[in-house]
Amino acid sequence: MRLQLHGKNILWVFLGVLFIFSFLLRIAFLKSNLFFGPEQGIDFLVIKGIVMFHKLTLIGAKTDVSGIFHGPIYYYISAVPFFLSRGNPLFIAYFLIFINCISIFIIYLLGKEFISKRAGIISAVLFTCSFTTVVYPRWLSTHPLAIPSSTLFFLFLIRFLKGSKWSLFLCAIFFGLLTQ
Repeated sequence: MRLQLHGKNILWVFLGVLFIFSFLLRIAFLKSNLFFGPEQGIDFLVIKGIVMFHKLTLIGAKTDVSGIFHGPIYYYISAVPFFLSRGNPLFIAYFLIFINCISIFIIYLLGKEFISKRAGIISAVLFTCSFTTVVYPRWLSTHPLAIPSSTLFFLFLIRFLKGSKWSLFLCAIFFGLLTQ
């Protein structure tokens, strides 16, 4: 049996390889270099309260501005891997990195939609190996979720501006998630 790949399939295989490479690049040496400071400890106590004691919250992590807080979506997303791993911070970091790496596909679609197919491929490659995008999702905080949320917001905004009325609804959802 011979596998035949056509142009479209080769592109998605290439993006899949970028995804795997991106994930491996981001988790390399993470086990010995995972930063777990006081802020992460406070966040994990809240997540533990959600998972173990069903103590739901409407207020998220503290920001650098006194009296201003993030939304709680990070807590609820992190509660899933917290539950599955019984509170292992490394597993949660892997989970958030996985979500962040999905951005490769979204960035390709965004570049393709906004400029061209070539721009989408170049953007995906740059996202895969850019130092900042490699280091950014390693933080055990709300930060890894910003890139996928913002790229989905812009993707659906561009699709709405091109005439897709349904995309406005999705754009609003991802804007809401992004503001969390």
